[in-house]
Order: sequence, then structure tokens, then C-alpha cells
Amino acid sequence: MRKFVALIAILIVCLTVGVVTAQDDEPMPTNEVIATSTVQLTLDCSSLSGRQLAEARRLDICPKANNNADVTPQTTVNGNCGSATLTIFASTRSGSAFYYTALNSTKGPMVGGSLSVAWAGPSGSGSFGTGVPFFQSSWSKNTLINTGVGIASGTFGGWVGIVGTSLICSVGPVPASGYVS
Repeated sequence: MRKFVALIAILIVCLTVGVVTAQDDEPMPTNEVIATSTVQLTLDCSSLSGRQLAEARRLDICPKANNNADVTPQTTVNGNCGSATLTIFASTRSGSAFYYTALNSTKGPMVGGSLSVAWAGPSGSGSFGTGVPFFQSSWSKNTLINTGVGIASGTFGGWVGIVGTSLICSVGPVPASGYVS
């Protein structure tokens, strides 16, 4: 019985040390904001007609033009669906930054779409998909990028659908840039 208790104690110590070591090696975002930018999620009201335009008006995204006339290219307005944010946070690992993307819909839950971030830094450039919201009014994701030390930038963009409608809201472009140490 003593051998069994000793074996369990050793196993617990080994597992605990292993977990702590794994956590210490992982880069973590800091509270230092390198750059941030927020723009409106928009719907191009002038490209809508019929049922889609009626849906957008019901949700107060697209206004009626003067004298109750339909929205036309001469009265083009972008409707406000919410907001999109790109924030670049410093990392505990030198030459790395966390690209935090967030959406907030003011017109109900979002579903589907296509979202991505294009980034550039001293180590090169690239892009990554951020995933998409699934029946959420607020959504966010944090992605670690090895940008290299120096000026790093990013642009967040794409589109999302609004649940229960046939409406598609545009995301961005949302640009941000700053110095990564």
C-alpha cells in the first residue's frame, strides 16, 4: 500500500510540473495595446430591392429616402449593422503579437460568412481565416502571429449574415498597425 501511495504522489508531482512547464512556454497576450481600430458593419442599402430592402428597413438598417421613395443609387446610404474591431496586442514572446478580432451585431445574431486578417511584419506577411460567428451577437477571436520585431500591420475584413434574414453585412476593412517589440 505504501508503494502505491508513493507512486500516486510521484505521479501527481510529475503531472503538476509538466502542466506548469507547458503553460510557462506558451506566449500570452499582455495588456499593452499596440494598435486598435473599429469600424461599422455595413449593408449597402442601394443594392437591395424587394424583400431584402423590406427586411433591412424592418430592422432599421436602411432608411426610406425622402417622401417615402425607394432607396436608389442617387440616395445611397450604408446601413449600420454593428461594429468590427481589430486590436493588436503585445505578446510575452518577443517578435510576436496577438491579433484580436471582434464583431458586435446590433441587429441580432450573426451566422456564417467569410472573415480573414491579412498581416505584414518584418518576418514576412500572410493571412489567416478567423472562423465565423455561429448564432452570436458578439464574437471574438485571438490569434498569435510571429511578426518579427518592428512595425506590424493587419487588416480585418469579410462579411457575415444576420440570422432570420437574407441580409449580408460587410466587415471592414479594419486596418491597424504598430510597433511589435
